[in-house]
This record gives sequence, structure tokens and C-alpha cells, in this order.
Amino acid sequence: MQGSGQPSDSPSRAAGGLAEPGVGRPCRAKPGLEFRVGGPREWCVPDANTSYGWWAMNNRFYIGDRLYFKYANDSVLVVDRLAFDACNASAPLAAFAGGATEFRLHRPGFFCFISGEPGHCEEEGQRLIVRLLVWA
Repeated sequence: MQGSGQPSDSPSRAAGGLAEPGVGRPCRAKPGLEFRVGGPREWCVPDANTSYGWWAMNNRFYIGDRLYFKYANDSVLVVDRLAFDACNASAPLAAFAGGATEFRLHRPGFFCFISGEPGHCEEEGQRLIVRLLVWA
């Protein structure tokens, strides 16, 4: 397992990534990285210094990467975009409550995650949206 999804604990691999020859878009030598959601604080109610949105924007995710959620007294719900925006936990696409969840990013598009604990998403902001782009 790797710190925050990087070979080091740096928050972004985009700036130091390689470019595909003749294309100019980032690539990497190692497919299928694991990203530890929340870093050392893990998946929990964010404090004043934590922003899951900032964390997601400062990482580049590719098909085959994995998000690793480590948590206690909480859960991870995969939801659609409408449920994400409303922090609606009533009909998740998938629900995990085992304390450690690995989620594989298997397609381009948005992946939306919220805490299933009452008040954690809507009052405390414990939610994450990840976007995978399609290269043309």
C-alpha cells in the first residue's frame, strides 16, 4: 500500500508525471495505484485542514486505480450525482461498513462517495467526488 496513492506522500503526481511521446498528455510507468482517501487521517469527518474536494482535484485518477477507505464507526456509500449533491443516503448504489474498503475505479466518469453516518455528509462535509477523464 502506498501513502496517499503516490509512491511518496506528495498530494499530486500530475506535475511530475511523464508525457506520452508525441502526445503531451500525462502518463505513468506504474498502472493501478492505490490512493488512501483522507491520507493519514483516513475517511472521517473533515477538520478545518481537510478537504476531500481539494484532495481529489490535486490527484489524477486513471482506470484501474483504487481508492482505499479506512474508517471506524462510519461507512462508505457509493451514490449517484443527485444523491451526492443532496447528501442523500437512502438509496446507495453500494454500501460498505467493514472498516476498510477498496474501491476500483473501473470506468471514465464520476464516482461519488458519502458517509452513511447521519450528519457526517450534510452537516460535516464528509463526501468525495472523483472524476476519471477519457483520453481521445
